[in-house]
Amino acid sequence: PSALGPARRCAIRPRRRRARSTVPVMGDVTGSDSVVINAPLADVLAVVRDVAGQVDWFPGTVSAEVVEEYEDGTPARAHLVNDLKVAKDEFDLDYEHGEASMSWQLAAPSSAQRSASGSWQLEEAGSGTRATLSLAIEPSLPLPGFLVKKAMKDTLKSAVAGLKSRCEG
Repeated sequence: PSALGPARRCAIRPRRRRARSTVPVMGDVTGSDSVVINAPLADVLAVVRDVAGQVDWFPGTVSAEVVEEYEDGTPARAHLVNDLKVAKDEFDLDYEHGEASMSWQLAAPSSAQRSASGSWQLEEAGSGTRATLSLAIEPSLPLPGFLVKKAMKDTLKSAVAGLKSRCEG
C-alpha cells in the first residue's frame, strides 16, 4: 500500500508499436504532366523516340539500349537500367507508336516494379508542341505511399523539363 491507495497487481504488457505505413501491394500510382516546347512536333517526337538518348534527359535513366526495332526503325523493345535513389532496377519495356505519340509497358515484373506503363502524347500548340507524359507504376518495393507519390511527381516534373531543355537547347 502507498499514499496513493492500495497496490495493484496487474500484468505489464509491452507497448505495441504502430505498424509503419508501407505499400507492399499498393496498386498503380498514376500521374501526368505537360509542357509546351518551342520546337516542331516532328522534332519533339524524334527526341522522345530516341530511347538510347533518354539517358541524357530522362530522370534516373542510367542506361537504355534498344534491343528490337519495328520495320520503320522505331523502338519495339528496350532494356533500361534506372537508379531509383533507393535501388537500381533493370527491366525491358515494349513500345507502341502512334502518329504523334509513343507508349510503353513493362515487359515483365522487375525487382522494383510489378507493372508500369506510360506514354508521351504530342500535339501542336501554336508554333510549338505540347508534350504530355503519363505514367502508371505499381511498385514492388515496400515503400511508404507518400514517398512513392513524391517520386512519381518528381519524375514527371523532371522528365517534362528535361524534354523541353533537350528540344530547345
